[in-house]
Amino acid sequence: MFDFRLGPAGGWSVLRQGGVGASGSGQDILLAAAESLSRFRPLVAAPALKVTPDVSPDGRSLTYASDESGRYEVYLQPLPGPGPRLQVSIAGGSEPIWSPQGRTLFYRSSQRQIMAARLDGTPRRVVQWDTLFADRFLRSGGGISNWSVFPSGREFLLIGGGVSGDVKLIVNWPQLSALGLGGRQPQ
Repeated sequence: MFDFRLGPAGGWSVLRQGGVGASGSGQDILLAAAESLSRFRPLVAAPALKVTPDVSPDGRSLTYASDESGRYEVYLQPLPGPGPRLQVSIAGGSEPIWSPQGRTLFYRSSQRQIMAARLDGTPRRVVQWDTLFADRFLRSGGGISNWSVFPSGREFLLIGGGVSGDVKLIVNWPQLSALGLGGRQPQ
């Protein structure tokens, strides 16, 4: 299984190789220049499971979740490395995603909360943690993140807990409703 994140132009891209299972052996996060994806090199290579890598919008940092402590935690590492790695989550975290501006890292806590870690400095450090809302949504089971943040950085796309296999996407629902085509507006 592979999980690939293309970084910004002039920056770095990452590839997680290997399956998600009882053993993390052979599961590494590889790094390549965004313009030269044919030359990946190991960046995070350890026996622990490593999942959901993501490159910051400015291409300077990598985030991922790993179970090396005995439970999943969210980590931040400078790109292209080396440099000090930072544990971002407190008491467990998974599925990290960057805000569009790259100053905040969102993640799902083991206490079923959506968290925001505000970052600053070089090297980056967490200057504030905020609990945004309760996480009652479906979580990834295969080591790939299944949620996202909108370009505003204030709205999220998550999958409800009782979802069937169908996905329905409604675009421009306020305009459809104004034309009498959209039915009832969500509350």
